[in-house]
Amino acid sequence: MQNVNPSTSRFATTLFTLAMLAAFGLHARAQQDAKGQDRSATTQQPIGLPDDWSHHRVIFPDAGTEEDAIRNGTHEHWLQVTNDSRYMIQQLKRNKARHPEWRAPIHDPSEWRDRGKDAAKPALQADWSMSMGATSAVVGGDNFPAKYSFSVAAPTSANCAGGSAPDFVVYNTSTGGSTTQASIVAYDNLYPGLCTGDVPQVYWSYDTGGTIETSPVLSLDGKQLAFVHSSFFGASLVLLKWAATTVPFTGTTHSTTSVTAVSSCTGLTTVGTPVYGPNIPAGDVSEGCTGGTLTLSIAATSNATGETLTYSSSGGPNAPFNLTTGGHTVTPANYRNCTAPCMTTISFGTGSDDTISSPYYDYANDVIYVGDAGGNLLKFSNVFLGNTTPILSWTLANAGNQNITSPVCDANCAHIYWTNYNTYLAYTTPAGGTFVQTANTNYTSGNDIAETPVLDGTNGKIYLFAGGDYINRRGPLSCVGMGTVGTGGVGNTSGNAVGQYATGFAANASPLMVDCFGTGSGTNPLYEGDFDNNFFTTGTGNLYECGNTGGRPILYQIPITAGQMGAVVNTGPTLTSGTTLCSPVTEVYNSAVTNGPYDWLYLGLRANGSPSGCGDAACVVSLIVTQWQPSTVYAVGQEILDTNLNIQKVTAVTGADKSGATHPTWTVTTTADNNVTWTSQGTMLAGSIGLPYSGGTSGISIDNITSTTNGASNLYFSTLGSETCVTSGGAAGGCAVQLTQQVP
Repeated sequence: MQNVNPSTSRFATTLFTLAMLAAFGLHARAQQDAKGQDRSATTQQPIGLPDDWSHHRVIFPDAGTEEDAIRNGTHEHWLQVTNDSRYMIQQLKRNKARHPEWRAPIHDPSEWRDRGKDAAKPALQADWSMSMGATSAVVGGDNFPAKYSFSVAAPTSANCAGGSAPDFVVYNTSTGGSTTQASIVAYDNLYPGLCTGDVPQVYWSYDTGGTIETSPVLSLDGKQLAFVHSSFFGASLVLLKWAATTVPFTGTTHSTTSVTAVSSCTGLTTVGTPVYGPNIPAGDVSEGCTGGTLTLSIAATSNATGETLTYSSSGGPNAPFNLTTGGHTVTPANYRNCTAPCMTTISFGTGSDDTISSPYYDYANDVIYVGDAGGNLLKFSNVFLGNTTPILSWTLANAGNQNITSPVCDANCAHIYWTNYNTYLAYTTPAGGTFVQTANTNYTSGNDIAETPVLDGTNGKIYLFAGGDYINRRGPLSCVGMGTVGTGGVGNTSGNAVGQYATGFAANASPLMVDCFGTGSGTNPLYEGDFDNNFFTTGTGNLYECGNTGGRPILYQIPITAGQMGAVVNTGPTLTSGTTLCSPVTEVYNSAVTNGPYDWLYLGLRANGSPSGCGDAACVVSLIVTQWQPSTVYAVGQEILDTNLNIQKVTAVTGADKSGATHPTWTVTTTADNNVTWTSQGTMLAGSIGLPYSGGTSGISIDNITSTTNGASNLYFSTLGSETCVTSGGAAGGCAVQLTQQVP
């Protein structure tokens, strides 16, 4: 019998499961759900990959083999983890090269040799920047755009505008919807060099009659989304079916702002409607259309008779389609059968607003969990699937009148976790009714525990981020007087802290470990960090956090061994020349780039950025955190982050080109490593690249992991300030941005 590698066998099983999901829908395991409701007719078809804020807050390192789980007595947990939809999606993204449509990964590093000897230093590449309307139109500091890729196809088969299912990315605007301002906007035709015509194009743009101040979430098939309308009088959940709105027409272009012989002015009379075509400049919009003549805001580039053009019938961010009229807003009872575009609204019923809690979608049970500003956690059922009316199932009141952060779930949503602003971490079950909380942090003011916890579903750990001034914090996350390892962790009488808890903790539990670093602030939150590729593949690696919220941002490294946070905090570079904030940290591992693989961190700085390219201004930044590997073939030009947090670069190789079996002793000059010679490039700033963006960035979403030379592997975020959005025809405002990951 042929031997099968257990890891390969396990991942093949995951891929087979995903294939079955794609063929039959996530819920095809049964024609009826737990309530006996028939959902077979409307089961979601996960033919692509959603990415929203929750995929950055619920993480799943590799779960290992089934054989190991049986041997270790953890088989039940292994089954729960490996059957979780987010685990499958994350494993597919990280191992997508094993999928037949993706480029194969580099398991044998000897393949690196010919990937460009000592190529030029990578640089971030700005692809597009689109105005979202008003100067206040931004995604938000701790929010993320939602990206949907309709296949895991290779770059040569990108899903562009004009296809049956183009990839798209959705941005909330945090600005009240009106006739001249979208509440939410989506773009397609995303990929420069792969898509023809204007890149990007407005896919749809809606005035939903409210303000969306938190992140939207997508259904598994990408055809619906959910978000929260914020309101001083009480928040509400909105469910929306979108419809593509690009409409073709013909006309004769001239090297002027007039397009004559327009086949129909219908849809073109609204000022601000985006217009696309071979001779139409990027960002061009209609200034009106009458008598068969369309007036453009920017002159066409040349003459062409009978040109095929298109426009977005929903308008751009300044001329959105109004969903509040014309029967496009329906009752929850009529939502299932409404024709897109349409939406329904379900009141929280608590009288409280929600400006920080994004909805969390439980794919397996078609449920959304979300919090409000009055200390309530809410559960909504029958959200996207079946024929049953979407409803508010229960409201769970917490102690005090505090904001509830975005909730997160462990494997298959057996437990739902959240933080009660500045006071405690808590969880409940899908039945609701009661909750279990940790010991109270007793923090009384400021922005201390203001962010969503990060949940490691594989290792059963939760990370809680505290940014306040230590003088005002007491209890289990206090850093005062620490200095020894123990249940209180290690500290230096400082203000920022990361606490690690076990999932399913007992009432009044203290953290397993607390690591303290930097100075705190009573007003600046500590946004979430992210983990390196070693952690995601083995459970042993590093957590990186941009901290020191009371001063100039510093990057910190917290080692993790077998899922357990260590008692050491390594201090990296100072990232700015002045006191400011960073965005959440986003990691991506790319083995397809020249001189790769690279493990990168991306984050935004709100002012005074020090990395190359920032120009002492607000910017987006990339940093190298690729780890050294033993007995590995390296090529000249490859870079890693050493144990001193310095960048080392291969400058010579001999013989078998292999590194040694154990870590070398790194120097600040040249280090011999068996057949490899490394030369120090200096601190992490030596490998950092920045691009200026007004006000810094929102949370950063990542899509494909492929070759980065052609615009196929990208970052998505919004600016936090107003600037000229370069691909919007010079229009200013908050900008929706796409960048290519670092390219040679």
